[in-house]
Formats: sequence, structure tokens, C-alpha cells
Amino acid sequence: MRYFLIWLGVFGICCAYIPGMGPKAYHEGEILEVYANKLQSPKNQLPHQYHYAYPFCRPAPTIKTESADRLNLGQLLMGERHEFTNFDFRMMVNETCKFLCRGEVGRNMTGPLQKLNSDLVLKLMQRLIDDDYVVRLNLDNLPVVMRGNSKDGSSVFQIGYPFGIRWEENYYVHNHFRFKVLYHQPTTVPDLAELEYKEDAYQVVGFEVLPYSTRDNKDGICQIKNTYPASLQQLDTEPITFTYDVFYEYSSQNWATRWDPLFDGGKGRKDIQWISISISVMLTLTLTLIVGGILLKTVHNDFVRYNGLEDEGDMLNESGWKLVHADVFRTPPRAELLCIMNGTGAQILWTLLSTLEIAIFGLVSPSHRGALLTSLVCMWVALSSVSGYVSAKLYNSMQGRNRRTVVLGSAFLFTGAVFSIFVGLNILLAVKKSTAAVPFTTLALIIFLWFGLSVPLVLLGSFLGFKKKKHEWPCRTNAIPREIPASRLSKSSKFHCMLAALVPFGVVLIQLIFVLNSLWQNQVYYMFGFMFIVFILGLLASAEVSIALTYLKLTSEDYRWW
Repeated sequence: MRYFLIWLGVFGICCAYIPGMGPKAYHEGEILEVYANKLQSPKNQLPHQYHYAYPFCRPAPTIKTESADRLNLGQLLMGERHEFTNFDFRMMVNETCKFLCRGEVGRNMTGPLQKLNSDLVLKLMQRLIDDDYVVRLNLDNLPVVMRGNSKDGSSVFQIGYPFGIRWEENYYVHNHFRFKVLYHQPTTVPDLAELEYKEDAYQVVGFEVLPYSTRDNKDGICQIKNTYPASLQQLDTEPITFTYDVFYEYSSQNWATRWDPLFDGGKGRKDIQWISISISVMLTLTLTLIVGGILLKTVHNDFVRYNGLEDEGDMLNESGWKLVHADVFRTPPRAELLCIMNGTGAQILWTLLSTLEIAIFGLVSPSHRGALLTSLVCMWVALSSVSGYVSAKLYNSMQGRNRRTVVLGSAFLFTGAVFSIFVGLNILLAVKKSTAAVPFTTLALIIFLWFGLSVPLVLLGSFLGFKKKKHEWPCRTNAIPREIPASRLSKSSKFHCMLAALVPFGVVLIQLIFVLNSLWQNQVYYMFGFMFIVFILGLLASAEVSIALTYLKLTSEDYRWW
């Protein structure tokens, strides 16, 4: 156990990210690098690269920095990219109507659209507008946001800006961007001690944008109001000029808390969280009352009735769960599959619990994009020995003989099924030229984590599990199986399985939606305290549903509870 905790701690440190580390300061006039993340849509689950929408705005091949390739495993799996753009930002240097690029179908086009004719390019761009694709840029690890106001007057933020808008039957592309960079000058000694530059140090603490569509943004003069928007159809006849403004504004927000405005989900989102917890608590309390009634009343009455029987003849006329005491621990027909699923479930449980624990202590910051998914993958690999250990120990207690099947199944059954689905989806995403398709090097890394780390850990856990002392069942098992009487409960196993999964799913449903949005929609998720509460409630609900359904199964004299 000591070595297991050491191993778990090492992996946790490798997967975690301590927020607040590495603040960066800039001199006046120093270059600020703006990177493109991806195009994301709430309607379409296929993310695309930045130059899929702007094929004519690709920078020169020589413009590239080392930080453009720094992506962790979670970012790659979520389809994020780190592409350099043509934006030229200089710290504390305001710019007005600065030229970015000129878009014309068939000219200066690179990337996946360069071999398509003008009609197909226009249709693809119209589809981006119809699907509400937003463009996501990053500056100093901060996403570009659009600021708005909620009903109560508080500020709300949308990550990214829309590629374009549709009005009736016309499509308009945003071709002028007004950026506002919020900066902070550290004055306290602790802040200055971490900076490389001591004098004239400026830190980026915010990155906002307002997109516009205009035709009058040529020759260094940009007319935003009282002008016609830039129609997408005009690409057939004349080019669309892309320009931008850059303004710098002082902010009292320091570097360590610059993500706090994005973390403030507003009163509405917090109310949803509390409502979800209230619903989860009510469901769990209802289940607790049901299970408590079964244990305190029904089982107690059964004990009183069975203890009051005078002879064996009275016992033969009775029915209930006590009559199957000599068969309740009988080895099931598919014991290998049961042990494999039990071990995999233990691995999933410990993976979620360990990742959630790391997140609660603040070691998985949303400012470190992809950290949550990276932590899940790392913890899954590190806890592979749990799957082998649990499945091997349970199978050994059942006195099974097909040990090799259990060991190989623990290593390849669930992980192999997930990997097969992942590879199949990755092929489809690659055909669609989506950034969600992971590159070959990432695929090779996943295979190495599976065969190089996960499989050996499963073998190690299985070895320890088979060496461990067997479980001692409280009841002996008869040599001849007892006949199971026909009843409704004995024929409703599928319904029991659905009910056992449905109730815990209802408890964690709303939190699960937020988590999946964080992984797939690249939204910021930070309410790990709420998640921990719902996680505990989900565990209680699962345990109580299992107790209730197992009791119903045994009262019908069906000992096939597992």
C-alpha cells in the first residue's frame, strides 16, 4: 500500500498544474504573440483549425516560435491547436485600422480549402456561420472573450467571437476586430520578485474583442458605423479586407487572479448548481428512506419469523431470502466477465476520486487548458494495477481456473473497446479535416501508455491479487444448485439493470452536463467543490440501489444477484 501511494503521488504531481506559477512581464513595445486555438461550434461537434475559416490569412512559414508547439495530451485530445497568426501586437502601442490580410477566393489561399473552387469555399464558410462557429484566440495563455451584461447588471463573458452572422438570406463575415488588452503593473514586492523585468513591467490580465462587419476598412481608415457590412458573397467579385484595432487599458486585477472574472459564472449558473445539488440530495434521501425501511423493518421481521419456526417442516413451507443461504455465494456462470468488470469499475472509481481530489486542492487549474483530461488519462494509467488486483483477488476467491482470461481481460477488454472506438472516430475526423483528429505521434503516445505502462501495471496488480488471501464467504455453498422458482422478479433482470443505472445517473446528471461541456465545448469548469458533493451523493445512491435490488432478488429466491 505504501508503494502504491508513492506511485499515485508521483503521477498526480506529473499530471497536476499549480496555478499562479510563471508570470510573464513585457517591456513597452515588446511583441505579444497571438495564437489561434480552434474553431468551435455549439451545434457541430467537429472543431476546425483557425485557417480553415481564414485560408487567406496564413502567416509566412518563417514566422513560428517554439511556444506554438507546446500542447499537452489533453489539448490534443480535445482538438486544440496552437497556430501563429498575423496579428502584430506591441505592448502599450495602440493601433487603429491595422491591416491583417485580404481575402479573395482562389488567391493567396492555403490549407485545406486551397484546392476547392469558389462555390465550395463559399458554401463551407456559410456552413461555419450557420453552425455558429466561434473563433478562439489566445494571448499570454488568456482566451479572447466578448464582454456582456446579464439581467442583474453583472459582467458575463463568452469565450471567442463568432466567425460571422446571418441576416435573412445574406451571410456577413466579421472582418474588423477591436481588441482591448488589459494590463497590470505590479507594485508589491512578492509580485516583482517573480518577474524577469523589474522596471517598466507590464502584465497581461485580460483580452477582449468586439467583432464588426464592414466594407469601409481600406487605406488605413475603418468606418464602423453607418456603413454596409461585408457580405460573404462579395468574395466572388471583390476581396474582403481584414483589419483590427488594439487598445491597452489599465486594470487593478493582478496576474494571479486574472482568471477570476471568467470563473464567475454569475448568479444564474450558481443557482443551477444549487438546484442540482438539492435534487440530488432529495433523490438520495428518498433512497435512504427506502433502504432504511428495508433493513430496519422488513429484514427484522424476516429474522423474527425465521427464528420462530419450530421444525424443519415449517422451514420447507416458508419462502424468502434465507432459503438461498447455501447458494448465494455460488460462482456465477460467467465469473471471468464479472471479475473483469468489477476490477474495471474499481479502477474507474479510483481514477475519478483521485482526479477530483487533485482538482479540489487546486492542482488542476482551468487556466492550464487540457489539464483535466490529461489528469484523467494519467490517473487511469497509474491506477491500472487496481483493476488487475481487484479482479484477480475476486476470481481467486471464486476458485476459478482461467486466470489468464481474467488477467488479459482486465488489461484489454474495456481499454481495447474504448481504444477501438477512439481509432474509428479519429479516422472519420481525419477525413473531415477536423482538429479533433489526433496526430500520429499522439496516437503512438497513447499506445505506449497502454502497452508500456498500463498493461505491465495490470500484470503486477494481478500477481499481487492472486497471492493475496482468499475471501472467506460467511456461508457454505451446496454441491447441488437450488432450483430457482418462476416469478416476476426473477425474470426482470434487465429492468433491474436499467433501474440500477438510471437512479445514480439522475443524481449526477446536471453536473455531468457541465463536465462534458468543459471537455467537448471547451468551456471553463471550476466548480469542483460542487462536483465532489454530487460525486459522494452518486456513490451513496449507487450503494443504496444495489442494496435494494439485491434484497428484492434474494426474496424471490433467486441467488443470481451477481
